[in-house]
Amino acid sequence: LLEQVLLELELLELELLEQVLWKQVLLEQVLLELASLELVSLEQGLLEMELLELALLEQALLVKELLGKELLEQALLVKELLGKELLELELLEQVLLELASLELVSLEQGLLEMELLELA
Repeated sequence: LLEQVLLELELLELELLEQVLWKQVLLEQVLLELASLELVSLEQGLLEMELLELALLEQALLVKELLGKELLEQALLVKELLGKELLELELLEQVLLELASLELVSLEQGLLEMELLELA
């Protein structure tokens, strides 16, 4: 009877050990699943960060492009305005040269009239 009780106790101990081992296996599976989910979450986070970086890069390129276009337009406008100003300055210079020429003619005419008066 004692041997039978000891055998049953050993059997119960083995069953309990088996249950503990199964629970340990299940716990390890759950932990592996959680680790897998954590990795998936980390990978998703990394992908989201990469997408955010790409979006920021696209925005930076767009800003650069817009600024480049704006600067180019401003440079062309300045060039156009300077061109008009230079043209106006050239016209003004021509007018001043013409006035100076007329003034010289007028001075020469006055000198000739004075010489004629002296001769007379």
